Amino acid sequence: MVAGGGSRRLGRVTTTGEAGAAVLALARGLVAGDAAGDRSLPEREVRAHRLGPLAYRAGCRAYRADYALSSVQAAERAAALAEAVAVLRRAGVAVAVIKGAAYAGWLYADPAERPMSDVDLLVRPRDRRTALRALAGLGYRPTVQPPLHHATALARGRSWIDLHVGIVQPGRTRISTDAVMARARPAAERADGALRLDPADEVLFLMASLMRAELFAPLLAFVDAGRLVRAVGPDAVAEARARARAYRARRGVDAALAMCARVLGEAWPAGCAAPMPRGVPAPPVGAVAAAVAPGWPQRAARRVLLSDGAREAACTAAISLARVVDRALRARGGQRAAGRWRRNQRAVAAKPSRTRTAGS
Repeated sequence: MVAGGGSRRLGRVTTTGEAGAAVLALARGLVAGDAAGDRSLPEREVRAHRLGPLAYRAGCRAYRADYALSSVQAAERAAALAEAVAVLRRAGVAVAVIKGAAYAGWLYADPAERPMSDVDLLVRPRDRRTALRALAGLGYRPTVQPPLHHATALARGRSWIDLHVGIVQPGRTRISTDAVMARARPAAERADGALRLDPADEVLFLMASLMRAELFAPLLAFVDAGRLVRAVGPDAVAEARARARAYRARRGVDAALAMCARVLGEAWPAGCAAPMPRGVPAPPVGAVAAAVAPGWPQRAARRVLLSDGAREAACTAAISLARVVDRALRARGGQRAAGRWRRNQRAVAAKPSRTRTAGS
């Protein structure tokens, strides 16, 4: 549990240990199926962990506005998703819905319970260009993103799609998207025709996503994990671990499973945990609950330590270095652009002055 007393940073506000403990207890109850009741909860922390709609559905009336907004967004998202899947299928692209969009309506009976900022779609690498052209026909355009990324972020007004060809950056693991897509099947409750991943691949992808986040994520991600593992059972978890070994993702997946068990405590299903790999420094549960992200050096080191071997570690380090260089170049380019803009503004401001002087 989170120790009481001292304060911690949560974005731009300060959160106490008691508030962190309260939001952690809420997350565990949301996995175990316990009703939160209409009790007082730390609003800033609940919203920072994206648990507002779930808290309302569990009985906390203070989050009615969160649920109402999420309901509107869920309806808009469902329409955009159906449109995107339809155009991809017409283009001959097999597409699977992953992450939050896959859980809404499945792990969360009411899609409004599962807020999300975008829709995540998975396609085979060879279909990426065709998929991008098809979505461009709907008005989606790529946005600026980090180098060596595993997904292309697309935007159209308030609608965002992450088009994935993998779940982690290239080279960090050997997870085969082609094999994952071959195992995907239509879901009975999905009217849009998108595929759902095999149960073991659902676990594999969620744990790999937590690995990519260096085991530090909003508590909503851990609620996802708890509900998913309860839905698919220990056999799927065991198969996910076996596939992770084959895909050179064992350390990351085992670390993510171990972290989920630590965060969720007794709410985590029995027989579904894994040992924390040797040498991996796990974030303290209290820091996760208080949303206190470690510094960049710690995260970069943990990222490498989650790698299965020298090749994967080297690729991970190279990706981290490329992103540092990319951020530095963008910052430098932004400064130059700002300098040019300021010089242009001074020149424009000077011209009327000279004209008035000549004509006076």
